[in-house]
Amino acid sequence: AMDGYWLTDTEGRLLEVNDSYCRMSGYTENELLTMRISDLEVIEKPQLVAEHMQKVISQGSDRFESKHRGKDGTVFNVEVSVQYRTEEGGECVCFIRDITELKQAEDTLRENEKQYRTLFETMVQGVVQQSADGKIITANSSAEKILGLSIDQMRGITSVDPRWKSIHEDGTDYSGETHPAMIALKTGQMVKDAIMGVFNHQTDSYRWISINSIPQFKVGEDKPYQVFTTFDDITKRKQAQASLRDSEQFLNEIGSIAQIGGWEHDLATGEGIWTRETYNIVEIESGPVPGSDEHLSYYTPKDRVILEEAYRLSIETGEQFDLKLQAATAKGRSIWVRVVGRPEYKDGICVKMKGILQNITEQKNVEMQLQQAQKMESIGRLAGGVAHDYNNISSIIIGYSELALEQVKPEDPLHEDLVEILTAAKRSTDITRQLLAFARKQTIAPKILDLNNTIGSLLKMLRRLIGENIDLAWLPGEELWSVKIDPSQVDQIVANIGVNARDAIADVGKVTIETQNISFDVKYCADHAGFIPGDYLLLAVSDDGSGIEPDIMDNIFEPFFTTKEQGKGTGLGLSTVYGIVKQNNGFINVYSEPKKGTTIKIYLPRNRGKVVNSSIDNSMEIPLSRGETVLLVEDDGSILKLGKRILEELGYRV
Repeated sequence: AMDGYWLTDTEGRLLEVNDSYCRMSGYTENELLTMRISDLEVIEKPQLVAEHMQKVISQGSDRFESKHRGKDGTVFNVEVSVQYRTEEGGECVCFIRDITELKQAEDTLRENEKQYRTLFETMVQGVVQQSADGKIITANSSAEKILGLSIDQMRGITSVDPRWKSIHEDGTDYSGETHPAMIALKTGQMVKDAIMGVFNHQTDSYRWISINSIPQFKVGEDKPYQVFTTFDDITKRKQAQASLRDSEQFLNEIGSIAQIGGWEHDLATGEGIWTRETYNIVEIESGPVPGSDEHLSYYTPKDRVILEEAYRLSIETGEQFDLKLQAATAKGRSIWVRVVGRPEYKDGICVKMKGILQNITEQKNVEMQLQQAQKMESIGRLAGGVAHDYNNISSIIIGYSELALEQVKPEDPLHEDLVEILTAAKRSTDITRQLLAFARKQTIAPKILDLNNTIGSLLKMLRRLIGENIDLAWLPGEELWSVKIDPSQVDQIVANIGVNARDAIADVGKVTIETQNISFDVKYCADHAGFIPGDYLLLAVSDDGSGIEPDIMDNIFEPFFTTKEQGKGTGLGLSTVYGIVKQNNGFINVYSEPKKGTTIKIYLPRNRGKVVNSSIDNSMEIPLSRGETVLLVEDDGSILKLGKRILEELGYRV
């Protein structure tokens, strides 16, 4: 049955119900079968229900209107038809029809009839009444003003009359048959919020209106006998919308140029607004804006806490916050962003947070590289100064030790002590040389080399250095360009990186050395800070050792920084390599993952000269004096004294 159905006993208990009443009331069948009529009735209380039941029993049937309360508390009007049956000790069969809409319609109709004329004449909206054939019956004064025609001019004409000049939003002409009023009359359906441009004959201009056409029906008929059309003048709103669109487009364009996005979060509803650039920054194509809490998930855990605290303090104090934070885009790309926000209050309560979001990844990377470069430059100056002073001291120790050895016989017990002093002092010069290499003050004799040949000649030495348990793979690039560098510096690079690779491999492993030609253009360098356009030779050394932890990556080139056990390393290996690469106008990058290994890539500028023999002749005779006079200038008194003595012993006049 479309209507609700009950079967009750004479005490008012519900014995049976149908699905229609369940839908009507919102209760389930099981819930209803535990209830009485008085639990659902709004008008009749239990005593009245009992009295009404006695009336039904005495009359045998009844039909009446009442009100029931649904499960959600809403009250709905019902028409009840009940019959009493004597079977089973007496039962009542009830059919219940929901007449809420009907009652509302009746009430509305009465109210409309009462207020129609007053409202019709005083409405700010324009109102036009048309008959079933579309002819205008009457209109109010607001319609006259908006349309620029008097009631007399409008009365009796239809929507297809040539006096109407109506246009769509795209500027095309309206057909009379597509007028909302005509559609409402034809279909019997209300037409809502249709936008139309109408010509005002008094102002000689178009006005924009929003139209609602409401068909009217006589009781029992399904075809409208008239239609009411109401319309608002939305010209200013349309102009404002056009201006807003222009402003939004302008702001989006400016934001895109500056890479600055705008955001707003409603703290009560959690809803937000983002500009197009904000979507671009977090790499979301479209969709709903993440809520005021959900958007925090884009930030790293550490920075999320910082932002939450900034939110809290900003809400408490009313002050604006300005933060630089790390985040991850929707596509998983790590970025740096600048987040600026400030609170908005209503009646003393913070209701919104709004601000800007700027992608500062490139700026941050440049800042970090500049800071790192400045730090390394400062350390380099310090290392150079230390090396200079250290070199002077070791030179004095070596010089006087050699002079003393010349005066002490080999069998003298003092001779062995002096030899140990001399040996230790010479070992210390290795540290001096490494510090000078890092400070880029190492004395060098660059030659144009074939890097493949130079490294190939070092492999035997390197294999002994790294040990038999580590496999050494050599992958030379084909037709390799030449490079200009001191051959001894190539030895230092390969040896130092090789030792580090050996120490990173716990037991067995593999070290791979490879070379190749590589070129960087301007576009590539713009996206990779620190790279300079040009042709380079790549020397890459990889190992499958323990790798480098991310938190120490910025320190690996610093002199004396080491993760090795005490006595296992000086911490000068990579700093020496760094200094050599920089001294030769190259650059170096390290790629590493803990427990997966490390790859060190060195880029040396291509040289277009001819390759020369890189062999070095270290044999050299000490020149003895033939009576010459030597001018010796030295600011360190001890070095001056030692130099003077050595030269005089060689026969020179100092």
